Amino acid sequence: MNSGPHPIPKIENDKGEFVDKPKDQYTSANWKRLTKNSKAKHILYCGLDANEYNHISTCDTAQQI
Repeated sequence: MNSGPHPIPKIENDKGEFVDKPKDQYTSANWKRLTKNSKAKHILYCGLDANEYNHISTCDTAQQI
């Protein structure tokens, strides 16, 4: 992926910590990025055998794979 990873959007809470953005606050751009990442991960998963899949199944973004 040339445009970079598309992890779950984060927002800053009252304590200054970055937490996952609630899904009801996602913008259409957030949904579009997450959909692209999900499709890319699915394509990569389909081309792997069971051992390779187990090794990378915990990756959050397609770029990490």
